[in-house]
Amino acid sequence: MKTKIMIIFIILSCKSQSVELYILRDISLSNPLIANDVFAKVAAQKIGERVNKLKNGDYVISKTFGSRGLQHFSSKKERITKQNQAKRVAHAIAALIRKSPELDGEGSTNLLSTLENSEWNCSQVSEIWFLTDGIEASTEVNPTDLINGKIILPDPYEPDFLKGCKVIFLGLSQTVGGSLTMKQTRNLRTAWKNWMKKAGADFKAIINP
Repeated sequence: MKTKIMIIFIILSCKSQSVELYILRDISLSNPLIANDVFAKVAAQKIGERVNKLKNGDYVISKTFGSRGLQHFSSKKERITKQNQAKRVAHAIAALIRKSPELDGEGSTNLLSTLENSEWNCSQVSEIWFLTDGIEASTEVNPTDLINGKIILPDPYEPDFLKGCKVIFLGLSQTVGGSLTMKQTRNLRTAWKNWMKKAGADFKAIINP
């Protein structure tokens, strides 16, 4: 009897587990998202399609990042319900992303700070989408040395702190000046793949959205 109750409890727990979908727009000057209308539209379509697949009870958290300051920071959390359907939220999020070129760009890209200092619910079925070129440009990392493979990213502050989360970089190596070379792209993807492994995350890089 106890075994049956335990099985039922596990099944109900799995069914009640909601998805938390994080969408982070990189508004640094190097990212084509804030400079190229076509790129912004493609990214908007990709994210809109993902949001449209969410179920009632799931959450969408949309944020911006770039420099460490709060000057252009924005954050919004929405829950998918019968009244606030996924289709409606997907349309709103896509419209927001399409308007990214209207934003003022920032001079640095603090991906590491954003990853390590934000609150992620990795105990749930969470996905973290970064609309970013993936080029860390901060006081900790020289971007030129990073893409040329001369340095690696500093280790995460805590091993496996992203365990349970799936992290996707949409537009890795795509910059306002065009795509990085194949070698630079490999260097960048490898650097983040190794860092995410240490952080415990399931990592995917989408080069051409």
